[in-house]
Amino acid sequence: MKKTLLLILVFGVLIACKQKSRSEDHLKIDLNTDWTFKQAETKTDWLPAKVPGTVHTDLKQNGIIQDPYYRFTEDSIYWIERKNWEYRKTINCSKEYLENQNIELVFEGLDTYASIFINNKHIEEVDNMHRLYRINSKPYLKEGSNELKVVFKSPSVEGEEKISKSPYLLPTIAERAEIGKQTAPFTRKASFHYGWDWAPRLVTMGVWRPVYLEAWNSYKLRDLSYALISLETEKAKLSAEFEIEAEVDKEVELLIFNNNDNSELATKNILVKKGIHTYIVDFTINKPKLWWSNGLGEAYLYNLTGRITSNKKNEERTIDYGIRTIELIQEEDEFGKSFKFQLNGKDVFIKGSNWVPGDVFIPNVSNNQYKWLVESAKEANMNLLRVWGGAIYENDEFYRLCDKNGIMIWQDFMFACMHYPGTKDFLNNIEKEAIYNVKRLRNHPSIAMWCGNNEIEEGWEPWKWSEKYKYSSEDSISIYNDYEKIFYEILPKVVEKYDASRHFWASSPSARPGKSGVRYIQNNKSGDRHYWGVWFGNIPFETFYENTGRFMSEYGFQSFPEIKTLQKIADQEDMAFNSLLMNHRQRSFPGNQRMQEVMDFYFKRPKDFKSFVYLSQLNQAEGIKKAINFHRKSKPMNMGTIYWQMNDVWPTMSWSSIDYFGNWKALQYFVKKANKDVIAVPLQQGDNFSLHLVSDRLSSDEMAVTIAVKNLEGQMLSEINNTVVVRSDRSKSIIEPQSITDFLASQNIDSNPKNLVIGIKIQEAGAIIFEDTYCFVPTKDLNLEEPELKMSWKKENDRHYISITTKHFAKNVGVLSENLNGRFSDNFFDMMPNETKEIEFIPYGNEDDTVVAKFSAMSVWNTYNKK
Repeated sequence: MKKTLLLILVFGVLIACKQKSRSEDHLKIDLNTDWTFKQAETKTDWLPAKVPGTVHTDLKQNGIIQDPYYRFTEDSIYWIERKNWEYRKTINCSKEYLENQNIELVFEGLDTYASIFINNKHIEEVDNMHRLYRINSKPYLKEGSNELKVVFKSPSVEGEEKISKSPYLLPTIAERAEIGKQTAPFTRKASFHYGWDWAPRLVTMGVWRPVYLEAWNSYKLRDLSYALISLETEKAKLSAEFEIEAEVDKEVELLIFNNNDNSELATKNILVKKGIHTYIVDFTINKPKLWWSNGLGEAYLYNLTGRITSNKKNEERTIDYGIRTIELIQEEDEFGKSFKFQLNGKDVFIKGSNWVPGDVFIPNVSNNQYKWLVESAKEANMNLLRVWGGAIYENDEFYRLCDKNGIMIWQDFMFACMHYPGTKDFLNNIEKEAIYNVKRLRNHPSIAMWCGNNEIEEGWEPWKWSEKYKYSSEDSISIYNDYEKIFYEILPKVVEKYDASRHFWASSPSARPGKSGVRYIQNNKSGDRHYWGVWFGNIPFETFYENTGRFMSEYGFQSFPEIKTLQKIADQEDMAFNSLLMNHRQRSFPGNQRMQEVMDFYFKRPKDFKSFVYLSQLNQAEGIKKAINFHRKSKPMNMGTIYWQMNDVWPTMSWSSIDYFGNWKALQYFVKKANKDVIAVPLQQGDNFSLHLVSDRLSSDEMAVTIAVKNLEGQMLSEINNTVVVRSDRSKSIIEPQSITDFLASQNIDSNPKNLVIGIKIQEAGAIIFEDTYCFVPTKDLNLEEPELKMSWKKENDRHYISITTKHFAKNVGVLSENLNGRFSDNFFDMMPNETKEIEFIPYGNEDDTVVAKFSAMSVWNTYNKK
């Protein structure tokens, strides 16, 4: 029976190839199924493999290894990265298919060192995870059955060989390996695979993006890109650039079609010349609708088709394109030199986070996961994500979702926290990598800027890499000259040639505007800034106030994921913040104790591990909220706040605001409120208290502000009402800086601040647009009593509706879904006595509908040891 089915399948493929090759000039055959693999140079059995995929996930699927994320499994599977692995597949080709003039084997991603064979003939050698490889395969294919084989070589072994040929070690701060075996700088793969301070060392191999055969005759559309020439209210002038490869000179027609209104925008008859050439078609869109970032307007997309027609044969490509202008403005001002983005001519305050892949095993990240995370960013009122340089140029689906949801992208090139060799082959390799990815991504309106690297300029200066590695002066000069070649010559030239409308920033953080022979260390007067003093320095969150630059592109603080996430990768014996497993899981050297040390500034010691986990999230949320509030209050001196990091690559404690399974931590809820277009910022520095309003709208608007001072029993002690006009270009003071004592006296309040809570409400045209609470003392000093929380819930369709009541003041009510992943409409909120709060739970899209949801709630009071 199996043989019969196989014959039917093969016959079907042959017929399909035969029929399609007659009717279509360009034929693409998917090769992503029916792969097998084994360890190279062994006589072990061939096992089923998944493509796209990785060797680790294939080994797990076949029961060879445990879940790499479970407990200490990571330590027992390092052997995988030091072996070579073979993958193979059978390709069936008909005689008619082989009659096509050109047949190319296309790998969109190979991780990383690989030899490719067809019918045991070596056809290509590759060495870069970040590139597409297009290989002429027609000479190697035969009618009938063909064997495609890919042999992956150990990145670690290959890297060690490269080290042996290098005149010196190259610095890297993040790779989890012995000094002298830090191979990451020499290998063009995702750097975080070698281990990072939030990621395990799991050095992958595999066919990690799609693979296919593509046949064509006469001509082939290699690339299509659009560029905005000029923009006015009544019309936008654009150009389409067709990159076409042709076998012979040929007359063709080029067409641009707008699918939004079924209109033909331009046609042009041209002579396509033999070889690869580009051809320009100019066109106009009348009364253009602009693409705006989240919060400022609609992220409008034009669905444009570019088509080549010749002898009734068509080849076309359809692209969603957003019309907008975006600039990075750096001008001298009263504070130094600005660092701000202008979208469609308007200053935009950037609110966002740093993005890392959704899984160590990148092919595991589903479209549903991308959708959940990008929509979570939108829901949290973000307008930008920074794609960090130690990972990957993300999948097309990620950028498509960012385009659709108005999320701008700060796009790093894939270089981070290490220096790189300057050999001719290496530089040529990264230039091809840069060209491919710039061309692949340039049509996305979400791409706001290209950045050369993460923290390399910082590493050379304040981190003193030259001294740490004891380089001679000659070696230091050589290494830094190689740095200059990559980040001040090769990469900016690629951006200038292929995506000239976007800005290139060499390194983050940096204050250096461009190559000038002088190295500028990050500061508060120009450029962008990374501030890590709180996490690495064991100091209060208020230190963020003194360390705000022109644009904050990294800062953060850690927390644990919730208990149900930990239960998936740990045993009951592991459930303590300083257990062997939790300490092993922690990859940042201050350790889990740093969370407790900073928590001690604001909270009482938690009574148990569940309480610690809850307080770790609340502590993180309160701290980063302080930073975001101050950054926004500081506009226009500061014009961007991007915390580290939004998501996780595996289940762990980290700086993330969403855990590996998609659950929102307390921080994501706090960010959602702190990123609203209009907010109130209470600011306390020492004994001085003030209150400010901030608006990120493009207009100045009148609003009503209510400041209610109550005691913890809910009694109103004072109410201040103001009607103010809030401008978009700077914050507005509502309560000028003054001592808490003076403020309370001015309101005729004779109460201990430990018994007080301020309610802040902003209304516009009678509608509440912002609400928050504030206490004058750290939470640990509040005179709290048991709130006596009660809750109930019901399910309607795929949503869960939860009602919570409290008898007494409840500080930071955290509602937990104990058996479903997802997010709440609001969480970790304060409740006044006798208040009822209604919230909604939105399950992650892949949850089992048959599971009966279980919810629980706790507040700060529940973390206390009552003895």
